Amino acid sequence: MFKFFIRLFLIALIGGVSPVSAIVLNVAVVDTLEVLRQSLAMQELQKTFMQHLQADKTFIAKMEKLLREREQKLAKEIRNISQASQANELQDKKRNVLVEEKQSYERDVTAFQDFLLRRKEYLENVFSEAKNKVQDKVNDIVKELAQSQGHTIILSRSQIVYAQSDIDLTAQIVTRINQTIPSLQLSVDSIRSAKKKFDKEQKEVAHVR
Repeated sequence: MFKFFIRLFLIALIGGVSPVSAIVLNVAVVDTLEVLRQSLAMQELQKTFMQHLQADKTFIAKMEKLLREREQKLAKEIRNISQASQANELQDKKRNVLVEEKQSYERDVTAFQDFLLRRKEYLENVFSEAKNKVQDKVNDIVKELAQSQGHTIILSRSQIVYAQSDIDLTAQIVTRINQTIPSLQLSVDSIRSAKKKFDKEQKEVAHVR
């Protein structure tokens, strides 16, 4: 920013025009983070997002419990068959079945981990897209205020050390954004629905193989 003003100063000197008369700056500042914090739409988005996270946490805990119980049951059956005093055809078949079940269990654990990763990315993308809609509208309002109030430059509050309160547009922008976007729905697939879709995809892939 400092280099920018120096460049303007030199241009004015070269042109033989006084820098003061050539450039009249009307500067304002805005605290974008505070605008987003006070945005009703963002508050609603965050509330909805947290509700989905809680629902996901509950669902994941249940799924992990089922996997643990399944693992414990397999481990017990494998231990019992290994401790059998005599091997016979029936035990051999049982052992083979347990090996297949263990492999199936391991595949399911890996698939569940993949699902959780995909779910995390999905939620982050949905929330990010919704947040960007609010952010884009904030930017539009900033431009509108700059044009209507004749501001030459609008700086982010985080980039300056001090600014007089009369050049701070934060409160005005908060009012405008809450009038323009008082609410914003976050469309999110439930984790149960997402898991069903994921399982269906996995079966289709396995069938192709």
